[in-house]
Amino acid sequence: MKKNIGYSGDLCDPGSKEYVSFWIDWNDQCQWQYLNTVELNVHDIKMEGDSLCYSVSLPLNATHYRKLCTDPNVVRVRGVLSWNIPPSTTDPDKLEFYGNRVDAHIQIKPGFVIEPGEVIPLFNIIGGIDVAHVDDASGLTKSGSFFAMNGHPVPTGAPFDGTIVLNGPSFPGHRYRVRVTNLNTMATYYPTDSFVVVGYLPHAPWVQFTTQAVDPDGYYHFLDPDKNTLNVLARFTPAGSNDKLLIELEVDTVAGVFGKTLQMDNIAPAISLTVNDGGDCTHYKKGDTITGSFSVNDTHIHSWSLGSTWGGGQSGTTNSSSTFSIPTTATSHPCGSIGLSAVDKTILNSQSVGHYVHLPYNVCLREK
Repeated sequence: MKKNIGYSGDLCDPGSKEYVSFWIDWNDQCQWQYLNTVELNVHDIKMEGDSLCYSVSLPLNATHYRKLCTDPNVVRVRGVLSWNIPPSTTDPDKLEFYGNRVDAHIQIKPGFVIEPGEVIPLFNIIGGIDVAHVDDASGLTKSGSFFAMNGHPVPTGAPFDGTIVLNGPSFPGHRYRVRVTNLNTMATYYPTDSFVVVGYLPHAPWVQFTTQAVDPDGYYHFLDPDKNTLNVLARFTPAGSNDKLLIELEVDTVAGVFGKTLQMDNIAPAISLTVNDGGDCTHYKKGDTITGSFSVNDTHIHSWSLGSTWGGGQSGTTNSSSTFSIPTTATSHPCGSIGLSAVDKTILNSQSVGHYVHLPYNVCLREK
């Protein structure tokens, strides 16, 4: 905004509306398609500089416009600004009083090519990880894995536990369901969990919530993208604590399925800690060396560490069974503890890493 007055009052007043309509030219040939209009409240505000900046956004459904990485996909977008009067939804060139427009080029994120009108069974994120980084044979994460939603790295060889979230393209007007097959027992079932998804509104309160539930036939219905910003297709907690599962998406009346294998693991690391004090926490005196043993065991161990108030720490990234010796001095703190911690690689609830366990043991040093 380049004016500090004229917006129908300050922040204590209702103010007025600024509207931005968005248009897109998918083939960069000046053939504009209207997308939607976003509104925001503006007010009379004393500015320190030459302008005051606001930001609006409009999620874009590019399902049928993605191309492979070998085919750069650069398109033109237009934003049309209008004060207090919504801009035209039929003429991308029309400007209202106090209106303006800006054109820019954007690059559409590469992806699987789905032609307009084509419907295929597909999810591209499972358990928070893109499907390309989940090994089809082992059901574990591959090297270079990361959470799709936040970009945080994930250990190589990570299994899954808890709530599994599926994300993928939406095909409104069609129905889908998820089939889970336990590859250890070959038992099959269809999750029917209800779940809530978050969508957007181009006006206050800016968000909307929709409950997804199966219909009488056991199918979910694909939602319009404005109702499901994150493209969540399912949330469910599989049965089969440590089994290998095949997760498949079926679309009603469409041939074929899309599937991915997941290795489950709901068992935390097994750890033990023994201090050689005969069961008496006051066994040692200041200046003695505290001795003992420990063990760490997990199928998908990530790391472990042993520490104490008096130093003498150890750590590792593989299963271990060993002894420890922790020297003390005549001036050592009399009260303290020895602790053993371990964490595995398991992806929990599609958003975090590791079953974490900690085992402390208190020790009191007597005076010499």
